[in-house]
Amino acid sequence: MDAISSPITLTNNRVTLENQETLIPLLGISTNTKDDKLVVHRELAKAINREILMIDTTYSDFCENESLSNMRLDYVDAYVMEGPVGLVGKHDGDVRPRNQEGQPELDKDTFLEGIWKAMEEECLNAYCRMIGLCNFNLSQINRICQIARIPPAIVMMDINAYNPCEKERTFLKNRLITPVALYPLGNPLHTPTQQHPLLTEHEVVRQVAEKHEVTPSTVLVKFLHQQKIVSIIQINAVPHQTNTIFETLNTFTLDE
Repeated sequence: MDAISSPITLTNNRVTLENQETLIPLLGISTNTKDDKLVVHRELAKAINREILMIDTTYSDFCENESLSNMRLDYVDAYVMEGPVGLVGKHDGDVRPRNQEGQPELDKDTFLEGIWKAMEEECLNAYCRMIGLCNFNLSQINRICQIARIPPAIVMMDINAYNPCEKERTFLKNRLITPVALYPLGNPLHTPTQQHPLLTEHEVVRQVAEKHEVTPSTVLVKFLHQQKIVSIIQINAVPHQTNTIFETLNTFTLDE
């Protein structure tokens, strides 16, 4: 697979975002309000000790102060609008409402531009270093860019070995926006088949992992790392492997 150069400058294990001149690591962690507080605190402490930390959290008017308080932080590196469709909660604390069928209560009249303006204020008020988008298609990203006073610094996408998103990465590169791999270990909604098993169980991935004496998860992160693609590991995706991934990521190089 040919790598697409991102609009970033590589410095050791960090990259500089051209549109903000902000230095961030190639590998970071992601938290959300559902994560166990003790787990979050432990993983943040480990990441700080590694000195390669990037912390992001999804943005909500209702949980902004709560998310910072839960992580014992005054600010985060990135606030991210998690999706282009809002949710209709019954009260301020109901941030993930469900209907009687168990499906999300969608707000089909979501005013994306208004939410983005509110996120810009959070950035100006120093609650975050940058703001970005997640799970947006190219049309929706362009819609935000047209009205943004502070343009998106990052866009989180489903980028992994199964889904390289070459078209989307080129689109973002042309707008000086850095793509971030949200699911480097594979989309959690992926239904495994014989031809497309879970990425961590793919025969090729396991053979490469065995060759280099690392875990399959480390191989999948390294695959993106070598292409200079910023990746975010969900804390709850590999709760017992984050140490191993960080410690072994730079001990080997993948063949072309």
